[in-house]
Amino acid sequence: MDDTRKCDIITSAGNGFEKSNNMKDGTETAREIFNRHHEMLIGVKGLDKKPWIYPLGKASEINGIFYWLCDKSTQLYGALSINEDAQIYIEDGEDVIRITGKAVFSEDEKVISECLKEQPGKDPVYQIAFFMKDARLTVTGKGESTVYVLKTSDDVLTGIEMKKDKEIRDRLAKIIGERAEREVTDKEYQKFFDGALLVFGECAKKLWPSFNLMQLESVLLYETYDEREKYQNRAAVAIGNIAIKQVEDLSYYLSEEVFGEALNEIMENRE
Repeated sequence: MDDTRKCDIITSAGNGFEKSNNMKDGTETAREIFNRHHEMLIGVKGLDKKPWIYPLGKASEINGIFYWLCDKSTQLYGALSINEDAQIYIEDGEDVIRITGKAVFSEDEKVISECLKEQPGKDPVYQIAFFMKDARLTVTGKGESTVYVLKTSDDVLTGIEMKKDKEIRDRLAKIIGERAEREVTDKEYQKFFDGALLVFGECAKKLWPSFNLMQLESVLLYETYDEREKYQNRAAVAIGNIAIKQVEDLSYYLSEEVFGEALNEIMENRE
């Protein structure tokens, strides 16, 4: 896909449309489209604030609402965790289909189970579902566009709602994203950095059991588990073997100032 198409997807993502009582319900139209297309694209702003496009699998309809599965170990999950605005893109013959709205995660086990029935090859441990809130479906073809409304529900069981938990998730996602994008010049420093992140990540998991370390683990420099354990232990000692018992503690330690001080402590204590 060329850059013009990519920019077109992203720049309109999240803009939405003015609400109107004249817009038609798009459930039947969406159903017909999704029955024809089991693969599509989703445009989001990535962890680096730049536009990115990711492949997206089949949509599943549950009680008139369309859901998609997202692997919690992927960059797409990290991006949607901090920026919910998104646009789904489909080419349908001569028509272009865009679904614009805000991605809302759901950890409802029944929803995820239903989605997995249509995508049985996915590992259920790492899956989360999302639907598009305030969604508008636009069909553009032959110079004309028709806009439909897609159904959403306030009754859907969504994931973490507490602002403090979301703050932790967003901050970790930001730090992990920056780590993934950073060009490594001092590998020794990066190994200590990763050790510090693992300390914080495991503390987060104790407070927030649904937190997934896989996104972090995918960018680690360690060649062996012993090496990982060595740097993680040394990072914990340098940080001071932090004892985190409540959300506020972790939020404090993940602040830019404290996290930066922790890294300085680590570098001063390295062998």
